[in-house]
Amino acid sequence: MLVRKLCLYGISSLFLTGCGLSYQSSVDHYSSVLQEESRCETSTVYADGVSITGSASFEKRTIDVVTETSTTSPYATTLKNMTLSDPLPSPLPIKNAEIAIYNLNNDRIQCGKTDSSGQVKATDGVTTLKIPNTPGSYRFRVVSRSYLEYGTATNFVYISVKQDKYRNELHALTKTFNLNGSGSSIPINLIAKARQTESEGVEGGAFNILNSLQTGFDYIKTNTPGVNTECLSAKVSVFWKAGFNPMQYQFPSSDPATLGNTSFYSSKSKELFISGGQVGDMSLSNTDHFDDFAIIHESGHFIEDHCGQWTSPGGNHTLTSRIDPRLAWSEGWANFFAAHVIHDRINDLDSTLTVKLAALTENFSVNKGWTYFFNSYGFSDSVQNIGNGDGFVIDFKRSGGDPGTYSFAPYTGQDFDKVVPATYQGEGHTREGAISRGLFKLTNVCGTYCAATPILFLNIWKSFDRFTGTAVDNIPFQGVDKVLEKLKTLVAGTWTTGSPSQNDVIESEALHLRSNGTFGTSPLSWPGYASQLV
Repeated sequence: MLVRKLCLYGISSLFLTGCGLSYQSSVDHYSSVLQEESRCETSTVYADGVSITGSASFEKRTIDVVTETSTTSPYATTLKNMTLSDPLPSPLPIKNAEIAIYNLNNDRIQCGKTDSSGQVKATDGVTTLKIPNTPGSYRFRVVSRSYLEYGTATNFVYISVKQDKYRNELHALTKTFNLNGSGSSIPINLIAKARQTESEGVEGGAFNILNSLQTGFDYIKTNTPGVNTECLSAKVSVFWKAGFNPMQYQFPSSDPATLGNTSFYSSKSKELFISGGQVGDMSLSNTDHFDDFAIIHESGHFIEDHCGQWTSPGGNHTLTSRIDPRLAWSEGWANFFAAHVIHDRINDLDSTLTVKLAALTENFSVNKGWTYFFNSYGFSDSVQNIGNGDGFVIDFKRSGGDPGTYSFAPYTGQDFDKVVPATYQGEGHTREGAISRGLFKLTNVCGTYCAATPILFLNIWKSFDRFTGTAVDNIPFQGVDKVLEKLKTLVAGTWTTGSPSQNDVIESEALHLRSNGTFGTSPLSWPGYASQLV
């Protein structure tokens, strides 16, 4: 669960009633839980028939990079904030999504999928999709569900983005067409919209969630050679609906207008819940359907639970104080994973960001790309004449001694988990921010405070997974110290080489290791509590 901008929770419902969305469905509609529709898995081969061609894509709100240029020498341009804005100039492809075609009797007559470019194909992702040239009316449907194998039938990623947990209905793009017995091809091109003025369901949000999750899981699959990652072969069920705050599932008796608004992962149900707004509002409220960081962050908890060891007790985490090291590790890992994936796969998510970030003075010589924690609130839109976009940014490449500060209440002026390594050795193990920064700076080329020799993500993975990592030890008190001890052993040859060395990076974030013998007897040092209780 991400930290949120608390001052927006109390927005009057007066401002939330004019958006045209209604969620006052009949009680009968949600009185029973329905099963998700079965997968459309196999294409029927027709030697002769009509080819169904075309593509499926989705609109996505881009991020505006808000900068400030100094009026004095050296006239540096720096990042001040980021906000959600207009949709990208060109839609993004809907990749690997399930396709089904129905006849007038609503019989499912053919199955297919989109390929990695969003093109309509048979279920193998290569062959042309065909149906018999039988006169009649047909319905073509692309749904927010994907199933992609990686080499073997037991190694796959299976993601399903649904509207709510009662009806289990997938989001979908549909188009009807007619056959008259002649002709050889039917072109179908569908675009999921990002503006609620163009589509009340804002299906672009559902397909962006699908794309963000696919991007994160694919990153793991393609960057862990020689490692068994079948722990990810568990269905990922995600619930999201435009204008709906999933915290209503947690607190159904609370007033939805004043309820805290956030996305979360449920370790009990093993499901993800992504915020779509609050009481129908998306232009002022926190929403996460176009926030890749928030989406991938929550998937990080799913990954930790299925491929590592889940020991987090949950609870409040605001990056302002020391917290339970189990919670600090869980949130720090999820933050790192989100930032790291966006940094590496930015062109799969929003290719315009590379150019926007290049305008920062710090990126003039080498564009360091995405190095941030980011959460948006509301959006701005030139067509809808809305200017409500706001955001919350933390730069993970900054020094642990100068990490930046909050600019909004109730934490205005407080540091983002600042550490004092020389005085409080090891305190970083209890700070989400220090863990997030430390892991990011260990694995990326990102400037002065980052490791001269970045560590491969593969080694981070092997340090916490269920085969070679801390999960093998099954210690009830999981923490980043145990992960880093494993990592130090894995990369022993480079741990102390370069400037800054990998060891320098973690100690600069007060993530001192017991094996380094740096704690001594100082009462100010982190004692490694709970490590000897079980």
